[in-house]
Amino acid sequence: MNTAPCLPTPASTFRDRKRWGWLLSVVGPGVAAIGTLAHTLDASSLWWFAAPLVLLCLVVPIADWPIGEDLTNPPESQVPALEADGYCRSIL
Repeated sequence: MNTAPCLPTPASTFRDRKRWGWLLSVVGPGVAAIGTLAHTLDASSLWWFAAPLVLLCLVVPIADWPIGEDLTNPPESQVPALEADGYCRSIL
């Protein structure tokens, strides 16, 4: 039986491997803007619903299939540093 204590890894070793992927968070609101813009430019009223439905019913499930479950959440000790990071604050 191993009696060595489990030591947590230092928070400084955490590296957000999805840092540039967070830029994709603007895709959802962008799709809503595309539908609004298309309707404003005298396109069919179908655009109000078509763009968000295509995103939610096709793009997200297809993208989620190869990506899978995310198991790389930051440790709680790293959260204050992420909150203070200008990049993360500007994405939010």
